[in-house]
Amino acid sequence: EAELQAAVSRPAQPPGTASPKESVEPQSVDPKTVTTGGTQGWQQENIPKQFFDDDEVLRQRKWLREVPLFADIATDSFIAAVANTLEVRTVRRKTLLIEKGSPATEMFFVLRGEAEVLHSLDEKPVALVQAGSFFGEIGVLEQAPRSAYVRAKTTMQVYALKKTSLDNLMSDFPEV
Repeated sequence: EAELQAAVSRPAQPPGTASPKESVEPQSVDPKTVTTGGTQGWQQENIPKQFFDDDEVLRQRKWLREVPLFADIATDSFIAAVANTLEVRTVRRKTLLIEKGSPATEMFFVLRGEAEVLHSLDEKPVALVQAGSFFGEIGVLEQAPRSAYVRAKTTMQVYALKKTSLDNLMSDFPEV
């Protein structure tokens, strides 16, 4: 339980976004009908970095600086490198982003929307992940299997950071 609480960061509002006002009534979900990630559950937005305007790039970097994981240890060049590896994804409601027991291949930063953290798909959530939070870092950093399920409660927009990208960044920036 303590590991699970550590896996869910405290929300910090991302710059340039409003608080999510989506209201979704809790519903029971049949685990067999939950959408898993991939093409059915989320849409990768492969937007080439050259199409981001300078303001968007600055917003990404500022947002990353406010993430507790990077706030005190990251250099400007590291933050810029992380921003260049992020994948923007739109995630549909009820999509399973993380499956308990699966290998940790990426972590997520929540830009918009909410996700539920669950020990079991047929039980009530044990935590809620909101805009400004991140999750999945424990498995990625400690090379451990996933300790819980994470399912989109609302439609979400997230940044995904792949473990392979983070590993490469860590070797490129050993001071971090």
